[in-house]
Amino acid sequence: MSKINKTGLNNIKQTVAVQKTNEVKGMKQHIETMVKSLSEKAKDSRALPPYGEFSPLYTEFKNPNPELCATDFLLKIVKPHNSIEGHETIRNLELVAYKLPSPYIAERLLASGTTDEILKALQDPELLTKIASAAESLSKSLNDV
Repeated sequence: MSKINKTGLNNIKQTVAVQKTNEVKGMKQHIETMVKSLSEKAKDSRALPPYGEFSPLYTEFKNPNPELCATDFLLKIVKPHNSIEGHETIRNLELVAYKLPSPYIAERLLASGTTDEILKALQDPELLTKIASAAESLSKSLNDV
């Protein structure tokens, strides 16, 4: 007899546990795809120049985990405001969580530096864990709104 075929409360808990595992795997796959996509866009020196102005680069996905309040996540590379010293060469890697259809968003700075430093950060395997943790935290902050 397998554990899933047991009757009573255990069967319900095990089914929920299997569902949560699938949601976590789905979230991890979405994050990996998102980082890979943004990394490919950022490698183009015209899209992410080492100096000066550029259009924000971004990639996004729908939240597969119904336990999180956020409906969408966006990973982006942007230039800081012109009032920041050294803004011509600084690039910011940020995660944004949306709670649609309401107009609420929450943002988190993941990395900041030169174009080369941002490209290196996108290749860092720990970035996936950092994004997953930030996504959960941002979603909780949206839940408080």
